[in-house]
Amino acid sequence: MLGSRRGTCELAGYCSFPDDDCTSGRRYGDLAGSLSAKCVVDEVDVARGSETGRAGTTMATDDSPDSGEASRGSGMSTGSTHGDPSESSDEDVGSTSTSGTLTGTSEATGMVPTTGEVACETFVDGFDRTNDLALGNGWLENLATAFQIDGGRVTVEQSPTASYEQSLVHRAFLEGGANIIVSVEFRVAELGSSGFPQVHARIQENATDPALLNSYILFVEEATTQDLVVARRDAGTFDLVNRNSSPIPGGVTVDLDHRLTLHVAGTNPVIADGTLERRTGSSWETVLEVQFVDSSADRVVDPGSVGLSGHDAGLQLSFDNFEARSEACDG
Repeated sequence: MLGSRRGTCELAGYCSFPDDDCTSGRRYGDLAGSLSAKCVVDEVDVARGSETGRAGTTMATDDSPDSGEASRGSGMSTGSTHGDPSESSDEDVGSTSTSGTLTGTSEATGMVPTTGEVACETFVDGFDRTNDLALGNGWLENLATAFQIDGGRVTVEQSPTASYEQSLVHRAFLEGGANIIVSVEFRVAELGSSGFPQVHARIQENATDPALLNSYILFVEEATTQDLVVARRDAGTFDLVNRNSSPIPGGVTVDLDHRLTLHVAGTNPVIADGTLERRTGSSWETVLEVQFVDSSADRVVDPGSVGLSGHDAGLQLSFDNFEARSEACDG
């Protein structure tokens, strides 16, 4: 919002606002870089490139100084370093067409920032589109054969032997944020085949090379017990570091919807909160929360992308209703 005017997130990645002096009826806001105060020109490549394959809104970045500890509740334990687990409602952002690209416009929610402030911006994908081997809707897939759209959900395309780094699917990097909340619903159809469902935040731009993935990650680990794990995937060690985990009470329930939510905030330190919920009737029940505080020299402080993945995912795993929103939306 700018005063009483609701903003629209344009394909160029910036917000515009109603202006009758423009042929399109919209003018870019003051924070639109080289497009500031210019009229929106429909269906044209603009300074940041044509984005006709993208969906949702761009995620806000936080350019403020180190915030210290984020202003969130405490009471969750901080983690220690371990190895790789496999080895040791805002408004709808628009409608999707059958090709998987966004039609209509997407709206930013909340205040357009002045200097030092951060906009409330969201991206939501319910995957309600025609079955396709590609996820479409602007998703970038490291491994084209990892996931597909099937029955309005993201399902495993084939039973892969790929790692979660290879199977990662994520948004464009300009859609990422620093202080951000990412969630996805998942379901498993068989015990012992959870496929390590996971969400990522602050994914750095080298993520297209699986070995160089740098991100914060929340996932369900299936070993002797089912644990909820929050960690940082470190490109320098090719492993999970600053990991914290806790057993899931009762484990994951077959054929019930669960939701992973990862909240990453701050720069010195970075605080990563993870939550697992289970749907009970029409409501969500919190099952478990985990947290770690990352003050290491290699902590990820830059804004990044968001995404989902699985590790050696069996055919029993599926995802639905992915959402990413800037922390400002909850303020």
